[in-house]
Amino acid sequence: MGRVNGYMLTDRAAAEHIVSTQLAQPGFRILALSQRMFSTEPLDVPVLYSAPDASLFQYTEGGAATIVCFGFSVPAGLALARRFAEQNSPAAVFSVHPVLPHR
Repeated sequence: MGRVNGYMLTDRAAAEHIVSTQLAQPGFRILALSQRMFSTEPLDVPVLYSAPDASLFQYTEGGAATIVCFGFSVPAGLALARRFAEQNSPAAVFSVHPVLPHR
């Protein structure tokens, strides 16, 4: 609504990427932390791909399903991917942040 780029910091690697690439850019950005998840350690998962504007992060690859996480749902998405993996059906997990213009 406000046409402001926003980022939900849920995991260590994506947070480091967002802070190092976006805070030095001109303009206003929203960095959000989950109050519910605030007392837990940030996820320590590798990022396979990150978009140059930090609008998209990919955590896992797989052809059985594509799990797209919005907001603070990355932990749930990764847990679902683990359930797929237990069934020998790897799933791809992505996290999408509201960055404009979004491709």
